[in-house]
Amino acid sequence: MIKKIEVPFSELSINKAEALRYAGVKGEADEKLLKLYNKAFELLSENVKPRAVYKCVDISYTDDAVVIDGVEIKSIGLKKFLKGSTGCSLLAATAGIEADRLITRYSMVEPSLALMIDALSAATVEALCNKLCYGCFEVEEQRRFSPGYSDFPLSYQKFIISALSAELNIGVTLTNSLMLAPSKSVTAIVPLKGCFELEH
Repeated sequence: MIKKIEVPFSELSINKAEALRYAGVKGEADEKLLKLYNKAFELLSENVKPRAVYKCVDISYTDDAVVIDGVEIKSIGLKKFLKGSTGCSLLAATAGIEADRLITRYSMVEPSLALMIDALSAATVEALCNKLCYGCFEVEEQRRFSPGYSDFPLSYQKFIISALSAELNIGVTLTNSLMLAPSKSVTAIVPLKGCFELEH
């Protein structure tokens, strides 16, 4: 069964160091950069609605492939990652179109702030995925494998988006060039220890 969830921005554990790294900050951020970060954080907290959709499915294996939800995926990297798990979650998560709108708006008037919003939006999606991994799937944070990793073709984003009805459920679509829209979105496969409702 497909499950949708929206997590308030205030309930996500944003990794500040990670966000600053996405923004290209090396070493300690100075006062000017920290002010930009705080402003971006405030704008996102007031506007974005991080959300995700997921579906827990069975896994089987052949000699050179993984079969997930009836679809055969020839990826040695994915097979090694799953380590014989018998179930996984197909996952799509996004910071939402609101994040893209903020990036576009400020890129015209304050590019440095737009860059920080972009970086913090990426960290927001990571924080959402981490919360889902820990809370719904009972696995370690960042224990997920996305199309484009290793030999797992990017084209399998189509499979995940379709299986989750992601456009209908959380507004995530795929462009002809296999880029996700909104831009601050991810798709992934998460090996399961459990599959539960997230309490927040």
